[in-house]
Amino acid sequence: MNPETGGSLLAQGPGDTKAAALSSRAMARASGDIIADKYKVLGKKGEGTFSVVFRCQSYRDHKIYAVKRMKQKFSTWEQVRDLQEVKCLQLLNPHPNIINLKE
Repeated sequence: MNPETGGSLLAQGPGDTKAAALSSRAMARASGDIIADKYKVLGKKGEGTFSVVFRCQSYRDHKIYAVKRMKQKFSTWEQVRDLQEVKCLQLLNPHPNIINLKE
């Protein structure tokens, strides 16, 4: 996660097999270069007030991940770690009914 360009939270969960409406290259541009360097963006899963969630495939291990791109810009890693959502996922990791926080 790069605090300078906005945060991306990575979580692994069961992936669906629907084809993406937008091309992987267009989704990568929309999601930022940090995500495009590590993941092939397969589609946009959803968007909220504070973030956008993308369905991605890792270039390294070829697994499917949900990558959450935060709209807010962070200046330090501490700001990212202090987010309530990140703290909750860290406390509940691992749990069979909750996606695992990877990065």
